[in-house]
Amino acid sequence: MFSNATIDVREVLYGIMARTSQGTNTAHSMGSGIMIAPNYIITNSHVLHLNNDVTQSVLQEIFVIRSPDIGRTPIIAHLAKEDTIRDLALLKIEEEKSRRCVVLENRVIPSGTLCGSLGYPLSTVQVINGQYVYSLTERFQGAFISAYLTENLSGRLISWYEVDRVMYGGSSGCPFYLENANVIGLQARVRTEDTRDGTPPEKRSKLAISLCIPSIDIIKFGKDCGVIQ
Repeated sequence: MFSNATIDVREVLYGIMARTSQGTNTAHSMGSGIMIAPNYIITNSHVLHLNNDVTQSVLQEIFVIRSPDIGRTPIIAHLAKEDTIRDLALLKIEEEKSRRCVVLENRVIPSGTLCGSLGYPLSTVQVINGQYVYSLTERFQGAFISAYLTENLSGRLISWYEVDRVMYGGSSGCPFYLENANVIGLQARVRTEDTRDGTPPEKRSKLAISLCIPSIDIIKFGKDCGVIQ
């Protein structure tokens, strides 16, 4: 059961809201993240970029809020460092009451392991009385690790966990964790394949696999940034 682990994980879980004003329009992006060192939050790099595209500009304003504080005023965050190929970004906040940090597993987790995922998928933005209101609903999903693999991205070998179900839309940055609440990675993307060879839509095969950035890569990134010893 993951109920006790979920209570622990939500203490280090943050909702992330980023935006840029463009004339009369405002571009928004939302995701999740976790605190890996005092005042430092890890999330996906693409969450912070216009149209979730790391080749486009970083959104101008970034706000975060810890799960138990939902409903209060978000905290301003700043991008400290990012690795757009590995799709990791480190956010720094200047002041936070809670300095509790996540425990990251420093090993590869074997296939067949059951894990949980927690975060703020399916989030929405509304304008109420001229103010932007971000709707963050904490959601849990369970999955099994189906594979650990590597692929070549821009000349680098990048590792992933595949899990055996598709995460809710907007799950970027959601932590995956074990029953002891130790985090094993972050949800990052979904790999999909559609058969488009003239087969009628109702008979098309579709592959949809959720991909998770392993915690060992998060640890390395945190060490490179100087926030994890």
